[in-house]
Amino acid sequence: MIGGVLQLGLCLLAAWRIEHLPIFRHRLRAKELRAFWWVLLPGIVSALCLQFNLIVSRAFASTLQEGAIIWLFFAERMFQLPLALIGISLGVALLPTLSRAISAGDQTRVDALRRQTQHAALLLALPAAVALAVCADFIIDVLFARGAFGAEDTHQSARALQALALGLPAYILVKILQPLFFARHNTKTPMFIAMGMMMVNVILAAILMRFLAHTGLALATALAGWTQVFLLLLALKRRRIVGLAVGMIGFGLRVAAASGVMALVLLAGLWLREAVFPGLSNFSVLLLLVSFGGISYLVATLVATGYKWCELRALFQKF
Repeated sequence: MIGGVLQLGLCLLAAWRIEHLPIFRHRLRAKELRAFWWVLLPGIVSALCLQFNLIVSRAFASTLQEGAIIWLFFAERMFQLPLALIGISLGVALLPTLSRAISAGDQTRVDALRRQTQHAALLLALPAAVALAVCADFIIDVLFARGAFGAEDTHQSARALQALALGLPAYILVKILQPLFFARHNTKTPMFIAMGMMMVNVILAAILMRFLAHTGLALATALAGWTQVFLLLLALKRRRIVGLAVGMIGFGLRVAAASGVMALVLLAGLWLREAVFPGLSNFSVLLLLVSFGGISYLVATLVATGYKWCELRALFQKF
């Protein structure tokens, strides 16, 4: 609660500095109020669907072996971190700029924003997913393995985290595809798609948990995310709106290759950490792995994608 109050205070301070402090009127015309809620409520439902999926996973996990809920909980905490830092941040930054470009009828600007945001999303989402999958055991061990949380708990939480990591790029793509609807004052279509994704998650969870236990529940969440991406792209195509920027598949493959190079560096570090980093604490080793992995990914990205360092800096400075 304290964190939320502090965040609100910082937002109000930033709004005051740019002279856009909101003015709360106690009287709004009924027509304005209805229009406001008519647009807002579907957006809220869309945003809550992922949280509903996680609640469903925990409900199913309660029928499994002891500890399943805890394993999923810790895996979900690690999954939510890059999702918030990357997906939500990009979506929030994209929406107002995209809305202005669409209102002005500037299709060139719309295309440029779509390409830049999707490039930024892939450049951050794919390595984050790969890093979580490769280092899942070590991350869980360093951050949570103490007290009653033992080696078996670490192993089981890591399996769930690896399954969730498969869906991380999907949920980040969702966050930057939905603004393509929101900027056109269409919040209902993403809501219906998100609700469909919830149903897919429930069905997959009920099936996969029979074979993979709690890992199946995490995998169901990941697959539901990719289902949502597919449905959003299909809906955009039916409305003759370009979903993915030109060349995104090829660009994604190049980013995946750079992420593969980073994965090899991380695996080498994990295998050789006791010989290469003797006497260091596991937390220090984790920081070194993050550093070496990040450097290797940056170099591989510059080589694979053709981006220059100044161009990458300019790309992320837009957000």
